[in-house]
Amino acid sequence: MRRNSELLAPLEEAFLSSKLGELSGLDELPGHLSRPITRSPWLGKAPVDAQAVESGERSIFLPASKVKIKGCAPSGQDEDFPFLILRFGSAELEREAVPYGVLTAEAVLREIMGYCFMISCGFNPAAAPACVIEYRHDRETLGFALGLNVSSDHRVVSFLEYDGVLLRDLVARSMEPRDASRRVPWSSEVRLKGINSWRYLEQKSHQMSEMHFQGGFRGVLNSNLSNDVVIAGDDGLDHYSLCDFDSFHLVDIPDVPDEEFLRSFALAALAEVTMGSLPVMDFVELDSSLGFDGSVQALSRLYQQKSSSWRAYWRAAEEQCRSRGWDQEDLREAFARAFATPLFVELLRSCILSSINLPGMGSSSVQGALPGSCRS
Repeated sequence: MRRNSELLAPLEEAFLSSKLGELSGLDELPGHLSRPITRSPWLGKAPVDAQAVESGERSIFLPASKVKIKGCAPSGQDEDFPFLILRFGSAELEREAVPYGVLTAEAVLREIMGYCFMISCGFNPAAAPACVIEYRHDRETLGFALGLNVSSDHRVVSFLEYDGVLLRDLVARSMEPRDASRRVPWSSEVRLKGINSWRYLEQKSHQMSEMHFQGGFRGVLNSNLSNDVVIAGDDGLDHYSLCDFDSFHLVDIPDVPDEEFLRSFALAALAEVTMGSLPVMDFVELDSSLGFDGSVQALSRLYQQKSSSWRAYWRAAEEQCRSRGWDQEDLREAFARAFATPLFVELLRSCILSSINLPGMGSSSVQGALPGSCRS
């Protein structure tokens, strides 16, 4: 923290410094963490535990000890991963390159900060920071991994029922009359098999709205649906938690927000809600005569009508607005402006496919074009 505090904004550094004493970590490293664990054989380290399960592209999960090592796959080559950033106050995504397979020092700090923030909001995150691993080769730091105590690594996305539908079939069938008898009802959200969707969305929306209205934002990529976790509770019910905070950031929330702040707030919040929304099993062919503005308007109406993820979030956001004494019409207007931005249409591809956000189809599956992968 002291070596890398300049990587955080002053508000973030002050918050994290005030919370570091509350981190429990590990009193003693278990045997399987006594030497750095890696998914990269070229480093010549001890092999990963035979019970380890690969998680995403760069992590492993150790079921016996319920420890996840995030960012443990240094490539050994000059490889980068494209990283999307939406800075608070901006309406455009920035694209940066980060080292492939590992976390940067800043990402580690942000992951820890996100965990501390969720605890301060009264939530119980699915993953608690336990230790940091630094990978070095020829005296050069390759990157870092973060050891996490996890209560579950079972992702909500694994419960989505796409039923192997191909994009070309989706486009063709979206033109046909709706048939309620189909196993996959067209123009509706993809089902969650074995999950109470209402309970899931209510819990998630409560967490997201509380986080946003207290100034916490996870970032675009972290907000992907793949980063929602199912946790079996002691009460016999499933509970839901957010994970992955390596692009988490804090903003100062004013008591009385002005129009400019509300615009920035609404766009940042809508970006995260859209990225994490349940996908809709439909393809929308937009008439070219609509123009771009007309297409944006049509897509935003469609999303607000069909997305239970959005409706659940908006209910929670309205409650937050009332409790803080904000003007609800001002907030509503700010979100209306956010819905009319090119950024919203760009991110909408994560849950609704249309003729302006799907340049090529081939024979790819719907699942491949919508949420279903997890990098963490």
